[in-house]
Parts: sequence; C-alpha cells; structure tokens
Amino acid sequence: MPYQRNSLRTRHRGACTNCRQMKLRCDGLERLPAPCSRCESSQKNCVIDRSFRRVARKDRLDELEKDLRELRAGFQKPVNLNNQISSSGNIESASSTDDQIPVPPIDPSERIDLSDSDALVSQYQSSIHPFRLEGTELHPEDIIKHVILFYRHYHENFPILPDIHFLLQNLQTSPLLVWAIVSITSTRLPAQDSLRVKLIDPMKRLAGISIMGGEPPSVFLVQALLLLCNWPMPFKATITDPSWTYCGAAVNIALRIGLHQPAFHFDFIYGSRSDEDAVALRTRTWIACFIMQNRVSLALGLPAMTKIDYTILQNLKSHSPGVSKSLRSMLFLTYKIHNFSNQLGQCEFTKYGLLPNPLSLIQAFEKDLDLFQTRLESKREEIAVLTAKLHLYSYILNPSPQHQESIESAAPIEGHYITYYIGQAYYCASRIINLSCDVFAEDPGIETFEGVREKRQWTQTQTLDLMYAMTVLIWIVKLSETGQNIDAADAIIRCGRNVFKQLVTMDDDHYSRLCDLVDYITSMDSDTLQKSRNSLKRIFVRSRMSANIIWNVVYAAKKRFSERKTQTPRDDELNSVDMALLSVDTLALNDIDANTYICDLGNFDLTWTDWDALLPTSSTNNF
Repeated sequence: MPYQRNSLRTRHRGACTNCRQMKLRCDGLERLPAPCSRCESSQKNCVIDRSFRRVARKDRLDELEKDLRELRAGFQKPVNLNNQISSSGNIESASSTDDQIPVPPIDPSERIDLSDSDALVSQYQSSIHPFRLEGTELHPEDIIKHVILFYRHYHENFPILPDIHFLLQNLQTSPLLVWAIVSITSTRLPAQDSLRVKLIDPMKRLAGISIMGGEPPSVFLVQALLLLCNWPMPFKATITDPSWTYCGAAVNIALRIGLHQPAFHFDFIYGSRSDEDAVALRTRTWIACFIMQNRVSLALGLPAMTKIDYTILQNLKSHSPGVSKSLRSMLFLTYKIHNFSNQLGQCEFTKYGLLPNPLSLIQAFEKDLDLFQTRLESKREEIAVLTAKLHLYSYILNPSPQHQESIESAAPIEGHYITYYIGQAYYCASRIINLSCDVFAEDPGIETFEGVREKRQWTQTQTLDLMYAMTVLIWIVKLSETGQNIDAADAIIRCGRNVFKQLVTMDDDHYSRLCDLVDYITSMDSDTLQKSRNSLKRIFVRSRMSANIIWNVVYAAKKRFSERKTQTPRDDELNSVDMALLSVDTLALNDIDANTYICDLGNFDLTWTDWDALLPTSSTNNF
C-alpha cells in the first residue's frame, strides 16, 4: 500500500492540469518540453502545476452556466468594437511562467473609432486597478483613455503592441508599459503643469527598477523600453538621454526570454506554447529590437549590438501575418543601413574603421536604395529613404578626401565624383527638411483627454532624420569649400529650426539646444567660417561612422565659440560641453519668436553648461 501511494503521488506530479482535472492518465512528464498527447490532440494548453487542485464537477458546471449567462447578456447588448477576442493561445505572464495568457488575433495597424471609447472604458475599468508612480496617481478610467489615445494617434508609427483588448486585459502585469503609454500621450505644454514633464525623473527611476528585476522579464517589459526609446522623455544634454541604456536592456531581456527564436519559446520559458498569435507577437517585438538598436547606434556613430539572424532574414524574404507592412518596411531599410554601415564604417583593417576605397560600394548601395525609392507610399517613407542615402553619402563627404591622411592606403577619389555626391547630399538634405516641415504642418494635432490640443510627440526617428539633414546641409554650405548658395540653404535650415522650436517642451531641452546650435552657426560671418574650415582640416572626428559630420559641426561650433569669448575661460568651462550643444540664457531664449531668424548671437550669453564625454575635446585631462 505505501508503494501504491508513492506511485500515485509520482503520477500526479507528472500529470498536466487538464488530465488531472479529468482524472486521465498523462504522459506529459515523459514528453517534456512538448505537451502531453491528450493536450496536443485537443490543442489545449499543457501545464504541469503542483499547486493545481481539481474543481468539483458541480462547481465547474456552475461556472460554465455563469459564463453562458454573461455571453447571452453580451449578445443582447452588442458593443461596437473593432475586434473581438476569438481565439486563444499563450504568452509569457509577468507574474508566473506557469499561467499562460491567451493571445487574441493581432491587427498591428488597428485604429480605434471615437465611438468605441466609452465602450472600452465601461468594459475594462472594473478589471484595472489604480496606478501610482511616486506623487502621481491615475484611476482606471484615465489609464484606459491614455491607452485609447495611444492606439488612435501613435500606434501606427511603431506598431509593435498587441490588440488593444488583449493589452487592457493584461495591463496590470507591466507597470512600466502603462506609464510609458501615459508619458507619451500626456500633454507637454504648459511645461510647469505638464504631466509629461512631471514624469521625467520618476520614469527614469521606474525604468531602472524594472530593468534590475522589479518587473519580471516579459514581452511587455521589452515593448515598454522600446516605446521609451521611440518617444523619449524630454532631456537636456544628450548624455542624459537614457535611450541607449533602455535599448540595450530591451535587447538583452529579449534574448533572455527567447524573442530571437519566437517559434521555440518553450526552450527559454518553461511551460510555454508556440501558437501562431504568440509567435507573431514575439516576432514583431524582436524585429522592433533590431530596428531600434540600429537607429540609436546610427545616431551616436556606434556599431550596432544586434546581428542579422534567421528571424530577421525570414521576415525580409516573406510577409508574416503578424508583422504590419509599415514595420516590415522599417525592417528592410534598417537592414540596408546596417549592411553599409558595417562595411563602410567598421572596416577591421583600418584604425578609424573607415573603408579605404568606398566609392564602388557606395555606388552599389545607392542603386539598391534607388530601387526601394520607387515603391514609396508616403512622405515619411521618402524621408526615411533619403536619410539612408544621406548616411551613405557621408562616407565620401567626411572626412574630406583631400585631407584624409587618417585613412590608410586610401586611393584619391576623382573630383567629379565628389562634386556629384555633394550635389546629391545637398538635394537629399534639402528635400528631407522640406518634407519634414510638410509632415509637421499637415499634422492636425490631437486633443488630449486633459482638453489640450497640440501637435503629436515626434518619434526619435523623425527628430534624428531632420537633425541629420540640417547638420549635413550646414556642413556643405558653411564648413566645406563647395561654393553652394548659402542664402538658399539658410532659408531651408531655418524652416527645420522652426519645427524644432515648436516642439520645445521645457527650457534648455534637446530641441531648444538644437535651435541654439543652428542659430549660432548660421550667424557666423565669412571670416569665422573660414577659420572653422581651416581648423577642421587639421582636427576632425573620423571614427564615428556616418555620424562624423555631426560631431565635426559640433566641434566647429565649440571651437569658434571658445575663441570668441572676450575672457579666457577656465579649462573646466572649455570642457563642459554638451553634445546637443549650446544653451542660451533663459530670458533671451523666451524673447526669440519661433519664426524669427537670429542673424547675430555674438552678444548672447551662450554657456557650455553640461559635460558630454561623447564630444571630442582638446584637453589632455580626459581619457
């Protein structure tokens, strides 16, 4: 008898919850990690849970009867919703890897009609608890409204989240995702009353706690970090922008939970299944990791940490039902940029990483991008392709071929090629700025639930594309000897500057600093510009891939400003430089009209207040 009792306990420990509920023999223990034969044939979720207790037949019938009554009530009072949950699968739970959450059909490009808002609030507010972040508390109704606002106005620009119904059902599992959505959809003006500004520091602390284990690793945690990268919170010096850290954490968490192998999730999380909808969600999130990591790396002039793998290649070759067309388009362009950045800017045979003879490769990649440009469907897609071309052309524009003693065994590039690519870069940069201004002007804006109407938050990509185009144009007409029309270029640059001016959230934020940089450089007289050109011939940045141009423009502004100061600054002031650059006195900045071009900032109290170790400096005390 004791032997029989031990055998019974052993059998129960190896039986899944479905077989134990039905008192049937289970071969789940022998078939791990695959589901048991019975669950596999019936397509049920197979989970072995020692804490499981059978539900009596009478209690189970009562529960089913209750569910049936609720279904009948639902049919009697139909709700106008875009999508109803009609299938189930599973996805890793933030609270327990044994509890599998059903995944509904996913429509990444879904939009929510205004008529659905009240229905969604009434349907889900009872299942959501209030969220509190330090001194800010949001009630369920407010949280749902922020989620609706996100899906209505922001989701289409980075479609990685699941169906809105599934998200609302499981919102409690990821506090960081909730607050990320709230921070994106909150008003930014007026700054002193803006919830977005109030959340800057609390969001940094919450993200740090979540990354360090405060929130279990999950798809939602990865998506929250990616959203914070795509719509970063306001920051001042770029060194204080946590996007690089968030992106790195997102990639590492994604690898840890197996998002790079979406069809084999059970290899990384015990008891999980690989149904079609869960695989689609994980695939989409891993693609977003690849895209975002390359975007952040490109802006900083650093090699990307993610590699091209089987999942990425498969989604490039064929269309996946769970990946929207816009996300696949982003992936394709990111793949192209990843390739030419590694080949042209990460050459292992030169100490600066630049390929000695890049012309033939640049021509080949240019033809590839030309083919992609023939299939554009929107201004945003055109901006993305032109920006990719601009990054490609930068490997010829900077450093100047006539002064590239830094590049080993480099063959001189014929002058007519230089002239051609300078012209191409000028066209692309001008076109990007004009298109960005059009996109900004055509945006009707959104009315938040606080009753404030304002422009939508720009994505990181939109900001970086416009900034890079303006920087390249400044380089061509101000800091290189190409003979381009400076007045015409200044007019175009001012248009881009005015867009950034209208996106300013608080004094001295990143957008404000970009405006100050443009104002300062465009106010340089001809003698100052010539001195800047001569300085950059002797000392220029050369090891930051296509971002070399950005750093050289920054270096020129820093050097000219330092030399123009009437008093000799202290060493610590000279080296206290912000990568996003100049910071104008607050009162003076408030007096600048958004449509006014500053012709001379020589008398302004410009100060270099924030150290950024990413900016080159002539000091010998920085290692």
